[in-house]
Amino acid sequence: MSEKPLWETIDSNKRQSIFIGLLIAQFLVCLSGTILSTSVTPIIEELGGFELFSWMFTAYLLTQAIGIPMAGKLSDIYGRRIVYVLGLAIFTVSLFLCGVSDSLMMIIVFRAVQGLGGGMMIPVINATVADVYPPRERARIQGIYGSLFGIGLALGPVLGGVINDLFGWRWVFFINVPFLLVSLVLCLRSMPSVRKPGKPYIDFAGIALISSFLLVVLIILTFCGGTFAWASPETVILVVAAVMLISGFVLTEKRVKAPVIDLKLFSNKVVTWACIGQFVINLCTMGATTYIARYFQGVLLLDATTAGFYLLPFVAGMLITSLSSGFLLNRTGYRLWLVLGPVLSSIGLLLIYTVIPGTSLLLLFVYMFILGFGSGCLNSILVVAVQNNVDKDMGMAMSGMSIFRSMGTTVSTAFMVVIINLVMAPGLGSILPPDIAAKYPLDSGILDFINTADLAPFADQIRELYASGIGMGYLICGVLVLLVLILVLYLRDDKKGPSE
Repeated sequence: MSEKPLWETIDSNKRQSIFIGLLIAQFLVCLSGTILSTSVTPIIEELGGFELFSWMFTAYLLTQAIGIPMAGKLSDIYGRRIVYVLGLAIFTVSLFLCGVSDSLMMIIVFRAVQGLGGGMMIPVINATVADVYPPRERARIQGIYGSLFGIGLALGPVLGGVINDLFGWRWVFFINVPFLLVSLVLCLRSMPSVRKPGKPYIDFAGIALISSFLLVVLIILTFCGGTFAWASPETVILVVAAVMLISGFVLTEKRVKAPVIDLKLFSNKVVTWACIGQFVINLCTMGATTYIARYFQGVLLLDATTAGFYLLPFVAGMLITSLSSGFLLNRTGYRLWLVLGPVLSSIGLLLIYTVIPGTSLLLLFVYMFILGFGSGCLNSILVVAVQNNVDKDMGMAMSGMSIFRSMGTTVSTAFMVVIINLVMAPGLGSILPPDIAAKYPLDSGILDFINTADLAPFADQIRELYASGIGMGYLICGVLVLLVLILVLYLRDDKKGPSE
């Protein structure tokens, strides 16, 4: 007789403790990606180092992307609990160390460590849900967890601004520590140590290659087109390195006996398109939420905290459908949400594309709500679709999903920057006299100098160009997000939902 799955034997009280513990951690990991955005100015004013401030975000995203593929595999080998607790401990300690740092470089280093800890937790959280909940309940639970991803990212600027105004920027780090300790206690007490039987094998070569590839890709997206020209030798070297690393990874994973990401997973079209869907929906919607805040600040001249509050309609829309899609999946089937999600997200993005200076803020609230409503339809559905189509190596499958989601979120900002600059560069060249144009960056960076005597006469035109660039980004994203509809072709629409 085969051994019963864990979800049939686990105590309900332990399941509840796990649920609360993981819920806290999931929210705080997502929140940490953006909570510093409204604290940059006071940090720089106290510690200096303006030229390095972007690395507070880049370092976190880089190491988080590196930690994700390692954690999924390691949790299959050594057990969910040990990998999760280690990641949580690293995340918590590094948060405290960021708060006591006395230089910007120290913050950057500890943010990198924090990202690694967060990356270790993300795939383990999703895999643990599949371990302790039966298939018919996973959609409901993943709906709750999925909603936290977008909500955490969107609420980051709001909460960061409030905490900074009330207590100072160091408390942006400190305030999370007690909650993470609660999560640690709950999971140490209740979280099972699910692991695969047999002698453990770690694909160190695969982990090194995929981590290095992700690192190089993120460096390309962060610096090429700005610090390095697209046609520069540095860019060519980085692109060649990325191609060599991903090629080496594919060859390695085909040969090793226990790959960090088994490429056979992608022979399952549901897994393949769900991963692509995660990438696309986060590329399009996270870029939109980031740059709508920039629109409020750069074009409408609102302060950072106020701009953050204008993201709340997006959060509300996402919360409604993230939760309802999970709770109603057993009645509705997958197809309803997989059609509504991309279509409503596309409509929201295309409506935001029509926004110009002077557009009613009420209308913008409605557009943001529609975008969040559409995005929330897919947060849990894509994850549950994979969980219910993978019989083994759940940690590896969830790791793959998390990598694509993380990459989509990270790429979103750089993707929007490229589009905005492609619109602004020729426009700025045409409106600015040659002698003035030669003194300033002909891209979105010119907004940092818009109040100088040279540029003040052109300020309104520059803001209009910036708004046009953001609008073009929404137009392109509004078309791209419809790619997720392809997944509908590969999912059986079982209105009774997944069975036990």
